Amino acid sequence: MNQNQLALMIPIFTVLGAFTMVVFLRRYQYLERMAMLERGINPKETKELWNKKRDPYRHIRLAFTAIGVGIGLFLGIVFRRLDFLDYRGIQTSLIFIFGGIGLLIGYAVQMSLQKRGHLDDKEPHEGDEI
Repeated sequence: MNQNQLALMIPIFTVLGAFTMVVFLRRYQYLERMAMLERGINPKETKELWNKKRDPYRHIRLAFTAIGVGIGLFLGIVFRRLDFLDYRGIQTSLIFIFGGIGLLIGYAVQMSLQKRGHLDDKEPHEGDEI
C-alpha cells in the first residue's frame, strides 16, 4: 500500500469510526430507556438520583493531585538535568510520590472544610440562591 493511499484512508476511517460509535451509543441508550420503561422505572428519576450522588469535594482533590503531579514532574526533570541522581526511574517515582501527597493534602483540606461547615454535603440545585 502506498503512503499517499494510507494517508488518505486515515481520516476516512476516523470519520466512519466516530459516526459508527455515535450511532451505537444512541442505539444502546434508547434500548436502555425502553428496558427501564418496561420495568416501570422513570429514566428521569434515575438521572436525578445519579446527579445527587456526586461528590462535592471532587474538584478540590483533583486540583491538589494535579498540583502534586506537576511538582513531581518538574522536580524529576530538574534532577535528571542536573544529574543529581543516577537513577533512571526518579521522574516516575517523583510523579507518584507528589501525586499521593497531593491526594493527602486534598483530603486534609476536605476534612477541615467539612469540620468548619464551609461546604455541606449537597451541591446547589437550579432553584437555590447563591
